[in-house]
Amino acid sequence: MNLGEILHKIGRSRWVNLVKVSSHIYTTFMPSSNVVSFYSYPPYYGNAKAIYNYLKQLGIEKKFNIKLLWLVSDKKEEEILKGNSIDACYIMNTLCLEKYIRSKIHVSDSFFIRSKYLFKGRGTFFLATWHGIPFKMALVKCERTNDTVVDVALATSAFTIPLLSAFLGIRPSKFRITGYPRNDALLRMNKDVAKEKISKIMKINVKEYDSIILYAPTFRYTYRVTGKRNYIEGEPIRYIGNMNEKQIEKLNKVLKEYNALFIIKYHHFDEFYLDKVLKVYNKMKKEKYTNIKILSSDEMLKYKADLYEVLPGVDVLVTDYSSVFYDYLLLDRPIIFYMYDLEKYYKDAGLIVSPKNVQYFLPGPVTKKADEFISEVEKVLKGIDTFSEKRREFTDLIHEFKDSNSARRVWELIIKPVLEERNNGK
Repeated sequence: MNLGEILHKIGRSRWVNLVKVSSHIYTTFMPSSNVVSFYSYPPYYGNAKAIYNYLKQLGIEKKFNIKLLWLVSDKKEEEILKGNSIDACYIMNTLCLEKYIRSKIHVSDSFFIRSKYLFKGRGTFFLATWHGIPFKMALVKCERTNDTVVDVALATSAFTIPLLSAFLGIRPSKFRITGYPRNDALLRMNKDVAKEKISKIMKINVKEYDSIILYAPTFRYTYRVTGKRNYIEGEPIRYIGNMNEKQIEKLNKVLKEYNALFIIKYHHFDEFYLDKVLKVYNKMKKEKYTNIKILSSDEMLKYKADLYEVLPGVDVLVTDYSSVFYDYLLLDRPIIFYMYDLEKYYKDAGLIVSPKNVQYFLPGPVTKKADEFISEVEKVLKGIDTFSEKRREFTDLIHEFKDSNSARRVWELIIKPVLEERNNGK
């Protein structure tokens, strides 16, 4: 029985209250263990993954006599990680839950349960790395439970602290400006090495193309814990935005002309409902859309890869409301925004700026119609880049650090002092 089924059966709030009380009582008498636990969704991803890998490289397990452990919300994910020699456990297993509440430190890239139900063990230091700087203002909506659980959270600059604070419901004083550790790989990885990784994951030779464009939109569907679709924010994605077949053919023609590859990486939430449709669609259109391919989260997980090992090999980013563009700024490469449902998305989910001010705020052309979008793609493939100066100015606002040392700062400023203090019994 998984988390969704358990909560659905006995009632989410009743289950969580029971666990909260039990955890508090249990950890009052049982000291913290030697575990540093990690969680992200998708698993083994983002800032948490970057911190985990940095700690592994430092060899802190021996130095501090601790164990690094990944928590996952699906048994299949547990098997995949263990198959890749990563110690993992299924969070709804009683023994795993006990390891979580007794963790010395918990590093969380996203919350394994809705934030209003978030809990931890009494002696656990909770580090919230989060997985993006807000451009949209939905999902968590300032649930103050986060502030009572989280000890420290990460930010990329003074400008981003109030955005993250409002979005996550964590007071500004709890944030530390370290940069996002996931961007270390983004800045450190060579472009050719990244292309080799993409080729390996997708089983095609991407070096044969002159340009690689990545389309990475945010999700439109939000799910109940039982796995059933709950509600839609904006208009559902129809393969590429809301393009019809003729428009996709037109895009593919432009891509062929400039020998460019268009990679689609849907948000992992949307992969649930798009999966069956796209399998059929790909089979039917394989020959027709020669320069358009899909990259899935499952494919990346098999190779222990995440988006931040793919982005260094990408020449142009296409997105909508996803926070990935904030990170991609560090590479100083063109970004195109395809917002076919801007007004409806703003109404459903909210953005930090109104639709009429979106273009003023963003460091790339904002397109709503398919033909406008295709035109911008063609421009950038011709080498026309009219937003280079604005990108650099925006990067200075968002990123205080533009190096590949964010994981080191997290270790030196946050994790190491906590471990030393706990090991000294303070």
